[in-house]
Amino acid sequence: VAVPGLKSLRFDSTDLTVLQDLIKELYLTYKEPVGVMGFSLGGGYALTAACQECMRDMIDLLILFGPHYNLSDVWTGLRTRASKEPQSHDHNEWDAYLWDNMSMAYRSRDVLPMSSGEKDELVRQMENYCINDSLQNKREFYERVLKNQNINFMEQQLSDKVYFESLSPAGRLSSISTRVCLLHDKNDQLVLPEQ
Repeated sequence: VAVPGLKSLRFDSTDLTVLQDLIKELYLTYKEPVGVMGFSLGGGYALTAACQECMRDMIDLLILFGPHYNLSDVWTGLRTRASKEPQSHDHNEWDAYLWDNMSMAYRSRDVLPMSSGEKDELVRQMENYCINDSLQNKREFYERVLKNQNINFMEQQLSDKVYFESLSPAGRLSSISTRVCLLHDKNDQLVLPEQ
């Protein structure tokens, strides 16, 4: 299931509620604990949900791909990476930089001073980001539309450390009573494996 906040690339506490409600519904429907899979931030949310006392008997197995441990660290890393244009011509560095900037712009597209056509183009860029392997097209869009935008922003909720803590499993893992399978790419630059 795509939770509403992540679907819009936003951190939203209602995502945890949606996830917990789904787990509870499946548990009550099948009368046994369920398995939960999560990827990246969704994996971190699944891990956070599993830390809740009310979920303890409802989850049998967590399979997580690159989940976050501390969302505040992820946000700080994203903002830092997005603020430093690569000095090399390395494809991977530019791809990560463009993704960071486009995803941050996508989050705030309603308030950025872009034309409706540019906003539509940003949406298309994001929808096709992983299947469009043309770095030149991505970079051209960035140079033309986003480079001069003030996208190094932070919404009020994102400056609140307590808010990030509510969406993170940091400090709560001892309360998990289920099996956990954790997979993480050592080259992940957004959710660092050290977490």
